[in-house]
Amino acid sequence: MRKLIVLAATAALGLAVPAGAAEGIKWHTSLEEAVKASEESGKLVMLTLHTEWCGFCTKLEQETWPAEAVIAKSADFECASVDPEKTEVSDSYDDGSYPRTLFIRSDGEVVSVIPGFLPPEDFVAEMSQATENAGKLAEAEELAKGLAKPEDDLPHAFKIGALYAAIGRTKDALLWLTPAYEGREALPEADRGEVALAYGLRLAADLQHEKCLSVLQPFI
Repeated sequence: MRKLIVLAATAALGLAVPAGAAEGIKWHTSLEEAVKASEESGKLVMLTLHTEWCGFCTKLEQETWPAEAVIAKSADFECASVDPEKTEVSDSYDDGSYPRTLFIRSDGEVVSVIPGFLPPEDFVAEMSQATENAGKLAEAEELAKGLAKPEDDLPHAFKIGALYAAIGRTKDALLWLTPAYEGREALPEADRGEVALAYGLRLAADLQHEKCLSVLQPFI
């Protein structure tokens, strides 16, 4: 009876309570609550955006979230599920496609995104990847603190760029990889090819095809 009262009250407030939430993933009642908990716990926020009309959202709730592996892994995160049609969500999180699961630091920085539906095994893998991404992002930011500009330390600039590249942050990666590539003659010869390859691949990801081909020509 108590569970029914809680669920009814939550529904009346327009809060999203996913299928299986009562005995599965521990969901916060709002994104704000999850962020506050993240500030205290140091865990990432796992935010899933969904709508009532979205078929793959229902599939995610019915097939993926009840899986034991997903429930167990969810303990590493502060979880929230929001319907953007009922609760306003920042445009930086909501691109209008659902379901969409974001892994967010307490400062609002997105470290990883799962677009659409994934079966349990793949979803768990992405959850693990999000944690790895957060670590790489923190490392890149820490390394960058000691550099006024990338040109001051090209090996570190390359390392920072490679960390950003590893988590798919192409624009950030290019900010550091570009000076590393342009100044590669000052690097050890063994590192020059690695710098060029990393830079070329990020250019490709940024759709700078002509420049990408020029940089990667020695590897083709």
